[in-house]
Amino acid sequence: MGEVVLDPDAGAFATLLGGLLRANLEADPAKGRLVDDARGTVALTVSDRDEEVVLTFAGGTLEIGGTTGVAALPTPDADLRLAGTADAIMGLTTVPLRFGLPDLLSSGGRALTGRWVAGGLEVHGLPRGAPLLRTTLSLLSVIR
Repeated sequence: MGEVVLDPDAGAFATLLGGLLRANLEADPAKGRLVDDARGTVALTVSDRDEEVVLTFAGGTLEIGGTTGVAALPTPDADLRLAGTADAIMGLTTVPLRFGLPDLLSSGGRALTGRWVAGGLEVHGLPRGAPLLRTTLSLLSVIR
């Protein structure tokens, strides 16, 4: 349940996220159902690293790939796109969630939402990509 496959040619940030996602799935096997149920592509553009990480959910498998440098152009067919600095994207791992979305009753959830509003973290593809956003945030979360 919930297999993570990392492209060996993926960049450093993709490798980091791949390790985190594998560890999260091992620590909480129930998260494997999220991978089983999800379908679609999420592109994470890491602006200060000139890297794009692509998460492809395909019926029980989460494939992680990406590009770096000049080739790190936005993936045109992504169902959901998140763009921000490495710090902003890694900040998604520690935001308290409620129903798979940032918990606005917590200071961390309000801070993340403030970052979205201020443009420090861009989210494209909503509302259609909302289920993928919930899945991605839940899988990245290190908070139990």
